[in-house]
Amino acid sequence: MGDADGLRQRRRLQPQVVTDDGQTPEAKDGSFKEPPLLLGVLQPNTKLRKAERLFENQLVGPESIANIGDAMFTGTLDGRIIKFESGEVETIARFGSGPCKTQDDEPACGRPLGIRAGPNGTLFVADAYKGLFEVNPWKREVKLLVSSDIPIEGRKMSFVNDLTITRDGRKIYFTDSSSKWQRRDYLLLVMEGTDDGRLLEYDTETKEVKVLLDQLRFPNGVQLSPAEDFVLVAETTMARIRSCLVRRQ
Repeated sequence: MGDADGLRQRRRLQPQVVTDDGQTPEAKDGSFKEPPLLLGVLQPNTKLRKAERLFENQLVGPESIANIGDAMFTGTLDGRIIKFESGEVETIARFGSGPCKTQDDEPACGRPLGIRAGPNGTLFVADAYKGLFEVNPWKREVKLLVSSDIPIEGRKMSFVNDLTITRDGRKIYFTDSSSKWQRRDYLLLVMEGTDDGRLLEYDTETKEVKVLLDQLRFPNGVQLSPAEDFVLVAETTMARIRSCLVRRQ
């Protein structure tokens, strides 16, 4: 039996729907319908097993990836922003300091998560502990845009996660996964099911920050639509995607 056959013969999972009130609805006959078949682009395959591993044993915990031209950038578990170019690995920025060996060191070292390339050749980075940054990778300049120490509508950010930006760089939409739990405590956030996550908007011209969605359970990845008229945000512990309409400028 080949790998593909093994994938097809795995036991199918029964779908489960969880609502905001915690109730799990059942079908009228007391059972759930079979999930839809995974066909077309959703069909199980083993293509990723053929992927080539790059820079193995040179990075610890690379998260999001962005590119500017032929240069590729990511943030790592030890608080660094890394550039890959012409086969070389180079540190271009750090948001914190100190020994960065364990999760207990993360608040001091920082933990870059979401990273996107802006229209002017700079990087926008969401650091789980420090806040929102703009990094000029060519001049090695770091600018703090939104600090996690400053309350936003009465609450500080404890777990800044991902971001997405408009093509003109005017608006940045980003997630704060929790006002209570930090990234190093993410398992507690999952187990508690806390609904204190938010989707926020930062205006790079007015410097204003506002909350677009509140009471989210572990909001994580975020993506602006191609027409820039709505934002999608992954709500981790609810296993769902939320949509938020935004005004185009």
